Amino acid sequence: MDGTDFLSDRAFGVEIEAVGFDPYRANSILMDSSRPVLLRCGMTAPQTPPDNRFEFWQIMHDDTVKAGSHLPPDAVFELASPISQGANGWQDIAEVMQAMFDHGALVNDTSNLQVQMDLRDVWENPALRLAVKKAITEIYIVFEPGIDSIIRPRPYRHRYSRPLRDYFEPGKDGRFALQLVCDEINRCNEDDLEKLFTWPNAKPAVKFRGYKTAEYRAHQGVLNPDRALGWLALCQGITEAGMQIAQGLSSLDLMMESAQNPTTPDESLMCLLQFIGKPGLWPLLHAPEMMPRSAPVSMKPLKNTTRPGARLGPQLFDPSRPERG
Repeated sequence: MDGTDFLSDRAFGVEIEAVGFDPYRANSILMDSSRPVLLRCGMTAPQTPPDNRFEFWQIMHDDTVKAGSHLPPDAVFELASPISQGANGWQDIAEVMQAMFDHGALVNDTSNLQVQMDLRDVWENPALRLAVKKAITEIYIVFEPGIDSIIRPRPYRHRYSRPLRDYFEPGKDGRFALQLVCDEINRCNEDDLEKLFTWPNAKPAVKFRGYKTAEYRAHQGVLNPDRALGWLALCQGITEAGMQIAQGLSSLDLMMESAQNPTTPDESLMCLLQFIGKPGLWPLLHAPEMMPRSAPVSMKPLKNTTRPGARLGPQLFDPSRPERG
């Protein structure tokens, strides 16, 4: 089975954080492939993004990513993909990840892979939007030991992707009381739910953003498209399961029953995959973070690229700053 068979029609985006060179070098690599690019760093004044900015690859500097002692401090970058969908959208992202790796990009303990899942189909219905937020949050918390089993521990990154279970006190017996936590979440209105996952100087592993998305923040940086595809499909499966619960097409009781049997993180992960109907994701979720290093190659432009603004990239690049290689 092709890994993209695990993807639904729900739109998504990814944010790739990496080290090895600065955003201007990343921009040059993308420009060689004729992709629409919006460079959002190094401007003398804040750049106002165009209304259709989500049709571009966006490149920026990320202060939360640290290059390390063996690289220049500014040899870090973040790539945010355009709004994408299905196998074709994923292929574009996979080619960009491969090209960045082939040109020398790396990941480390401070880099991250964030996934944005589109919630525009429920966002304008306040009651349904809240129900979806609650259901996604509960699914993530119930199966968090399994999710954490595929995420390399990164204490530094907990400022930016704190486990959801950290926001709750354990029960009197010292164990995590799933039912009590779910009950507390179910009593929340939208403001209370936001406050529940507010921690000084930290962001939760799942965050609902004003861009009408669910943002999954916990995964470490990767440049292996197989591993990234596994994480994307898992986040999409959690989102779709949350939709099903919110619309009464599935039940929290079924989810709680699925979570009662696991005794190890691996079992918890498999129970989650079975609950969302994607047990075949297991190999992708355990693929290595990095691919074997290959010789540098130039990116080939995608055939039949017809995104609006595809020729705007060169005008948005700041030629006044010399490129660094």
